[in-house]
Amino acid sequence: MFILKSLNTGKEMTFSDKMGREFFGPDIKSKMLVCLPTEKIVQGKGVVNIQIMEQDNQVRKIGGTCLIRMGGIGDLVILSSSIVKRKMKYPNKKLTLATLPQYTKVMSKLNGVDYCIKIDDINKYSFDEIIDLRYAVEPSNIGPGSLPWIDYVSKDRSDNFDRLCGVNSNRKYFNLPIDKESRKKFKTMLPKRSGPVIGLNPTSKSPVRVIPPEYVSPLVNKLIRRLDATIIIMGKTEHWNRSLTELNNDNVLNLLDKTNEADLISLTSIADLIITPDTGALHIAAALKKKCLGLFGNIDPRTRTTYYPTVRTIYPKGKLACVPCWDVPGSCQCHDKQGADCMRLITPERICRAVAEMI
Repeated sequence: MFILKSLNTGKEMTFSDKMGREFFGPDIKSKMLVCLPTEKIVQGKGVVNIQIMEQDNQVRKIGGTCLIRMGGIGDLVILSSSIVKRKMKYPNKKLTLATLPQYTKVMSKLNGVDYCIKIDDINKYSFDEIIDLRYAVEPSNIGPGSLPWIDYVSKDRSDNFDRLCGVNSNRKYFNLPIDKESRKKFKTMLPKRSGPVIGLNPTSKSPVRVIPPEYVSPLVNKLIRRLDATIIIMGKTEHWNRSLTELNNDNVLNLLDKTNEADLISLTSIADLIITPDTGALHIAAALKKKCLGLFGNIDPRTRTTYYPTVRTIYPKGKLACVPCWDVPGSCQCHDKQGADCMRLITPERICRAVAEMI
């Protein structure tokens, strides 16, 4: 008995000894085979679009280039353009992306990515070249970063990724795959209203970047009252804003803490406009060319949104001496607050007026 296992999905197929040798050759010895990737495995008497490697304790050679980047989904979206250009520059080289486990399924479908692997599995494979982007676009005072401070505060992050990946910054190719079944499911869940569908991502891992929790309900009510909007609330809460999961209204589909990254992409695709602080939802909206209102306080939006034509930002520059603090720990007294002072300047009324102008 032979077992064929997909590294992408983890699914296994079994073959008799006779069938295994017919498909994979009479000299095959291993009983566990691994395929990279698998969509359609067998057609007729041959193997279609499949690379077979015997599973043993040896390092498996993929070759080509491996890009390593952890971080959040937003950074991977920014990197997606560099990946496309790298593949255009070296079309005959395999390109592997090594990242966190929760992102491998989505990122495996990015344009230009041949293989996507979990970062913990990287030592199981060999490559001709590894470009390690961990903390490569952060300065030394943010983790073990290596980027010069001037590049961090003056250049768009996508330009920094381009340089590190050895490609030019003339054009951008941000992209993301959309799960059609997931998109269809969420569309059926929406309340039937005549107004716009607005996606609201009020959260972030950083308490400095979030929409202040007490602003969220008034903002939702204003958008419904003035625009007859349907509001999709999405994202992941932290312990200090978990009460937002209880926000309900006839015009609200509250999916906080109920979705994964693929779901967030699907939800963004059905919205007319996204409201979000500087977090993954902003970059997803930009990649899908959706209108987006980005709320910035601690970082200058020019370093994140230069190449996002569908994104408009609110940024209280000059209103406080600490704006921007650039996320540097200890640089601002707001870092321990649940909603920084700069973000509190972006009131529900101000957000609602901006949305009304964009719709």
